[in-house]
Amino acid sequence: MTKINIIDLRFVYFPYEIWGLKYYLEALEKSLLFHKQEYEQFIKDKINKDKENLDDSDIDIAFQEIHTMVDIVYPRTFRNSFIIQLWAAFESTINEIAKHYYKNSKCKIKISDIRGNFIEKIDKYFDHIVSIPFKLTRNERKKLEILYLIRNALAHGNGVLDNLPDDCIKKLKEWEKELKIFEINTGQLILKKEYLEDSYDFINTITSRFIKRIKKEI
Repeated sequence: MTKINIIDLRFVYFPYEIWGLKYYLEALEKSLLFHKQEYEQFIKDKINKDKENLDDSDIDIAFQEIHTMVDIVYPRTFRNSFIIQLWAAFESTINEIAKHYYKNSKCKIKISDIRGNFIEKIDKYFDHIVSIPFKLTRNERKKLEILYLIRNALAHGNGVLDNLPDDCIKKLKEWEKELKIFEINTGQLILKKEYLEDSYDFINTITSRFIKRIKKEI
């Protein structure tokens, strides 16, 4: 993961919430692995203990239960929350930057006065009102839009395709094949560990970079 320069800690904008998520993610993945192993062993122990009273169908059901919990329920429960928190920390940090700029400049408009989704607010406020563009490459903008859509799919639909609008479902199915950052299993999004790590590094990088640019203007 991206290393954080200790010098950044002196700056009022340093994204403490984002920085802390690095350690939360490490703890989350360790906890996820522990619970998956514990649950699998728990079911296997039950099978061995009751083996004489179980037929093949009972054993098949038990192993299906292991698969459901270990490969679907646990990863969704643990990883979905991280993406929602990561986006919340990003929004919070950018809003704090905007508030600080508003208080320490001649700008008369707050970011809260801007309409649109959060990415649109960033574009409108920093590009056209503050005149300090966020400056994302084409690839970075795509990654931010993907993260935002995934966050919304999780926050508003729990990552269940049946709960999402058709245009969102279409994009998710395209990204599943193209990007391989998640899989769709039984109509549910299951995020991969690597995507969480990459998303953290990405948000930390673009936020820290923008902080340094804003700092020069005040």
